[in-house]
Amino acid sequence: MDALSAIKVSDGPGPFKRAEDRWKPYLDDPETAAVFAGPVLTHSDWTPDNVLISEHRAWLIDWAWPTLGAAWTDPACWVLRLMASGGHTAHEAERQASRLPAFQAADPAHIDLFAAANIRLWDEIAQASTSDWTAKMAQAAKSWAAYRQAR
Repeated sequence: MDALSAIKVSDGPGPFKRAEDRWKPYLDDPETAAVFAGPVLTHSDWTPDNVLISEHRAWLIDWAWPTLGAAWTDPACWVLRLMASGGHTAHEAERQASRLPAFQAADPAHIDLFAAANIRLWDEIAQASTSDWTAKMAQAAKSWAAYRQAR
């Protein structure tokens, strides 16, 4: 994840959606989505099945949601996955994400906004799905945003 945060994509949208466009519909003020912008290639779908690990390296697969955004986007997406797996509280998940320089350097207000946007994103996905994991992601998003608001 740290190596991925160093991959910058030159100007021009290419085939990638931009983070500010991906999360803009889920904000009260769509203009605030500008804080998600950045040139970094992000995977944004850190489910355990999307990371294959061998003795010497890891591979990211299933690039269904490749996104150009701020370097902290992937660690923030990872927070939700860690929480939804049932193995981490919001505090514990953020502690793991904080091991990555991009998350450490992020403006806390930007992370707060991202957490809030994910409530609506995952509620929308969960309402359209019968999968148990989408309900877990929606609950994780609510828990994470509540944790950030209480800080």
